Amino acid sequence: MKYRAFSINDMRFNVVKSFKRLAILGSVLALGGCADLEKLANDAQKIVAAPGGGLTAEALPDICKALKENEARASSQYEGKFLTAKAVVKSIKEVVVGYTVFLDPVGIRSINIFAAPRTKSALMSISTGQVVTVSGAIRGLSLSGSPAQCGIHMENATF
Repeated sequence: MKYRAFSINDMRFNVVKSFKRLAILGSVLALGGCADLEKLANDAQKIVAAPGGGLTAEALPDICKALKENEARASSQYEGKFLTAKAVVKSIKEVVVGYTVFLDPVGIRSINIFAAPRTKSALMSISTGQVVTVSGAIRGLSLSGSPAQCGIHMENATF
């Protein structure tokens, strides 16, 4: 059995070869990771803009249009979604289960927001006529009156 002498050059060659393989593997993983991160960022933007995630005041006309077309579909599509909108406080009323704040979204007609805060203390910083940013989960949707007024009911609202 013959043994081959292992020189320092052979060792360098193997180390360099290993580093090259590692660099190629690292590059592939990094590019794959970047692609995944880019996809994740794009998906996050879609979630914020789409009905599947956080909604803004710009989505209110779409919600009401969907409600007028098919109440059952609109309810299943939007209930439970988080909504944030600027609105004018019309009134603050005590109801059977707590308090409700009646709001009109800024710059949008024929849509009403009914926001139920989690606690009475959430109401201490707002007043009738004030423009506030309201945030909360959509609890329900309704149509009433003629022409139809669209109502967005929110729970656990903050102002």
